[in-house]
Amino acid sequence: MTEQSISPGVARQVKPRPSGTRRGLGFLSSKRGQERFGVILATVIATLLLGIVLFPIFWMLSTS
Repeated sequence: MTEQSISPGVARQVKPRPSGTRRGLGFLSSKRGQERFGVILATVIATLLLGIVLFPIFWMLSTS
């Protein structure tokens, strides 16, 4: 009983979707994945830079 109850759950977890299982390498190897990753990376860097630039200005305005 225990083996029968465990094995179907494991089989479902191992292969739910062939495309979604390997998100790391398969995601980056595809062109669409690389483009999306580049866009996400660019937006993250842009927001960080904006935060670094704007935070001191807002901080100085609030303190003075």
